[in-house]
Amino acid sequence: MKYFCINLTIATPCVVEFDKSELEDLAKELGKSILDLSNFDCKVFSNEAKAKAWLDKYNEAKAKLSPLTYDADFKTSILYKRRYLIQTVLGEKLYTERNSKKSNMIMDRVKVGENFRLYDQKYQVIVKLTKKTKLSNGFRYEFEAVK
Repeated sequence: MKYFCINLTIATPCVVEFDKSELEDLAKELGKSILDLSNFDCKVFSNEAKAKAWLDKYNEAKAKLSPLTYDADFKTSILYKRRYLIQTVLGEKLYTERNSKKSNMIMDRVKVGENFRLYDQKYQVIVKLTKKTKLSNGFRYEFEAVK
């Protein structure tokens, strides 16, 4: 059986084919199924058509990202990896966990229901804070993309 993976940590993600045997050991070691190896940095699919369709959606969302602006309306901004910005737009990654004092001081200004900005060097996504949860070593911020 073949599996199809997309590595999102590289500049130009593409679909790569793997034999089941190449992924089985890793899955067993982690106590997961092969498809459960999928995460926000690498996607795993059971067929090529699904992988290509997801990558097409990813690339379309990437092309529609808003350019980064220095708008004074957004005093609260958090640096975010581009692949996470895109997955936020796709509705897949709708939280971040932060444990630095600086990030948590910045996010103290945002109340549930208010907007803030996620950004990288080139793009931004405006999101609305939906939930703030205290963790043992920081906070988890849940949000939804603002259209």
